[in-house]
Amino acid sequence: YVVPLAVFEEQIRWLKENGYECLTVSEMFQRFAQGGITGKTAVITFDDGYPDVYTYAFPVLSAYGFPATSYLVASKIDSPKNLPADMIRDLHDAGWEIGSHSMTHSDLMYHDDLDAEICGSRNLISSMTGIPLTDVVSFAYPYGNADETVTAKVWKCGYQSGAGLGKIPVSLSQNP
Repeated sequence: YVVPLAVFEEQIRWLKENGYECLTVSEMFQRFAQGGITGKTAVITFDDGYPDVYTYAFPVLSAYGFPATSYLVASKIDSPKNLPADMIRDLHDAGWEIGSHSMTHSDLMYHDDLDAEICGSRNLISSMTGIPLTDVVSFAYPYGNADETVTAKVWKCGYQSGAGLGKIPVSLSQNP
């Protein structure tokens, strides 16, 4: 969950030196839809929306020309320990994908209001940052937990992919 900056930079340099291409989550799914991924490819994601992503990871990834996907807890935008809207826009403008990690980071399998947590978070991210709603299309399940009800709500709310921790059977071609 935590990588020292020097180790992170070493990992990113290794990817670049070894011919890897980095994609956002949505770019990865576009490639799958177009027939698959060829060559050396990596996807880098960050959860929660902490400022260290902007302060440390963003400059390293920018130096190597790599984008990433940052999943935000929508209700935490502009709060003292999370990314402010202007930094989120900077990431987006630099080619990063901005996704949702729910409204409050609740375990969605035990939450009564999935509309607020899933649909509401997408709308709030867009309205607070100015990022078009059509660009907020990836969702990361808090704690990696999801069931069929949660994943169905993610699709209904307009997301194109949902990321977990491998607790759900996944077929990228059938269930992004």
